[in-house]
Amino acid sequence: MTDEIWPFGEGNGFEENLGKFARLLRCLFDALKDAGFTEQQAFELVKDFLKSSLLAAKGA
Repeated sequence: MTDEIWPFGEGNGFEENLGKFARLLRCLFDALKDAGFTEQQAFELVKDFLKSSLLAAKGA
């Protein structure tokens, strides 16, 4: 891929930021389960959050 399409070269922190985002999603999942949601409900809510985040980023 070219830098115009995928501007995340090595050493720029992309992998670190991706890991932080994954931890955020896991924290959200755990918080929903702690709040009384079933594992399936929590998964669906996190999935919906991820979809809406990606759609918002795509539209930006």
